[in-house]
Amino acid sequence: MVKKSDKDDDLSRWENILADADIKTIPVNFLSEIKIKMLDGTEEVFDIAKLKKKGLKLKEIELLLSEFVDHYDDDIDSMDFVLNIKAVSKVVSRKTKRLLGD
Repeated sequence: MVKKSDKDDDLSRWENILADADIKTIPVNFLSEIKIKMLDGTEEVFDIAKLKKKGLKLKEIELLLSEFVDHYDDDIDSMDFVLNIKAVSKVVSRKTKRLLGD
């Protein structure tokens, strides 16, 4: 049985690893939320988990985000992509185990 503190340590290690990664694209299923800061100082937040709970599929969320960015492109100051560390670590750990034959 894995203790909660061990899981927290694992997530902390993943946060450190991913903080140093040069990421060009991020699949929506690896995002927790997207914060879009507008030039007027307001902020739009797309909470991926909430959108999925409302019944939206990943492709629909991608389309929603794409349409928002296309529509407000000239008004966007910056975008902050917040990773879902649990989702990333789960997939990478599983693939690593498979690769190493564990």
